[in-house]
Order: sequence, then structure tokens, then C-alpha cells
Amino acid sequence: MLIESLKYVTNNLRMVLGFSLFGVLVILPTLATMFAIVSLAENGVNSFSMILLIVSLIAVVLMMLFLQGYVIKLIRSRSSGDDRAPALRSGSRSGLKVMLKDGFSLTVISTVYTIVPIVLFSLLFLSIYPISSFIEYGTALAAAGESDIALLTEQMVPAILSFIGIILLLTLYGYYIVPAPILAYANSRELVTAFSVSEITSLLFDRTYFIGFLYVLLAIFLITVIASIVAIIPLIGWLISIPVSVIGTLTVWSIWGRVYRDIYPPSE
Repeated sequence: MLIESLKYVTNNLRMVLGFSLFGVLVILPTLATMFAIVSLAENGVNSFSMILLIVSLIAVVLMMLFLQGYVIKLIRSRSSGDDRAPALRSGSRSGLKVMLKDGFSLTVISTVYTIVPIVLFSLLFLSIYPISSFIEYGTALAAAGESDIALLTEQMVPAILSFIGIILLLTLYGYYIVPAPILAYANSRELVTAFSVSEITSLLFDRTYFIGFLYVLLAIFLITVIASIVAIIPLIGWLISIPVSVIGTLTVWSIWGRVYRDIYPPSE
């Protein structure tokens, strides 16, 4: 599944290069946004900074929605049985609108499914270890002698381990749970499907989905190692690592698209 998904992406290297270039171009309006914010903070409200801020923010949002919309397009293509990643270009104005809509839907789904568990786990953690306890710890640590630092640190070990455990659970949740509603939406084209309990659970508790998840973890590990090695090449390493990372990211979504196809084979 991993090799096949990788070939699905690399069969369209023109798309990979275009996606990489588009991703790099997002940096420009992002820098413009930061410049406008700094200018407003230092010089007060002025027409140039306000216009620059508004235009650059709109550019960032539209470009990000376009890229996320392509991810949905790729999942849909892979789930339908295509053997080559679709072109990056939308092809028409209506196609562009669909990609922007899909990108917005992906943002909504990811935000809802990410924020809710973060808030719940944060409330649970803070109910056991309130912020005041960390303030007291910091105050005591600042006034403590060398002999007391080890004792104070030992008292905070349960809180530290609990925090690390929550981070690991949220990471596992993000890799395993969040793709399910995205797959459901990509193949139904209806946002409500992403929040259907029956649709989501039918994916999560399927053996094929779990196997796909293991392939995803393997793909993430390999692409992280490869991108890190490539990035240390003098001068051009960082440049090469961009398309490598893009290939890795799209391969992950290609795997998920194949998983959906195996669970729900397209009708002939």
C-alpha cells in the first residue's frame, strides 16, 4: 500500500513541483501580514498598513484553502481508483470554487475535531493541576536552595508525566481519528457526513482502517528521516526537502484514500 500510494503521487511530478512552489509562495503574503502588524503596532493606524494587512490576509487564506482543497481532490481521486494524482490546476472557475469550498470544509472539520479534545483534555488537566500550583512551584523554585530544587522537581513529576501523556494521546488522536471525518466528507461531498457518528465509527472500527493507520505511521517516519537527511545538504538541502515533504504529505493522504477505497469499493 505504501509503495503504491507513493507511485500514485510521484506519477505526477508536475503537480508535486506546483504544490511545492505554491506552498513556498504562501510565505510572501504571510511575511507581508507580519510586516503590516508590526507597522500598525509601531506607527499606529495608517491606510497603507491596513490595506496591506487586509490584502495579505485574504491572499494567505485563499492560498491555504486552495492547497487544502487539493488534498480533498486527491483523496477523492484516489478513493475512486485513479492511479495518478490529479492536476493541481482547477481547470475552470467552477472547479476553483469547488476546491476553495472543499478547502474551507477541511478547515472546519479539522478545527472542530482538534479543538474539542484539546479543550476537554486541558480542562481535565487544569482541574487536577491548576495554574496556581505552577505559579507556586515557580515561586518556590526561585527561592529554593540547591538541596530543595530536587525535592520540588520531584513533586512536579506527576504533572509533567500527565502533560506528556496528554500530548501523546492528542497526537495519536490526530493521526487516527481526524482523517476519518475528512475521508467521509471527501467521498460524500456533504459536510454533515463528517459529523455522522455511524459514518465515522464504521471507518474507525474497520480492520482495513487500522492497517492503513500503521502504513501512515511508517510513511511519516520514513519521510521525516529522509527530509531531515536531505535538509542538511549544504546550500540546496532545504530546497530539496520541500518537494520531499510535499511528496510525503500527499502520500499519507493517498494511503487514506486507498483505505477508503478498500472499505467502500467504488461501484462499477
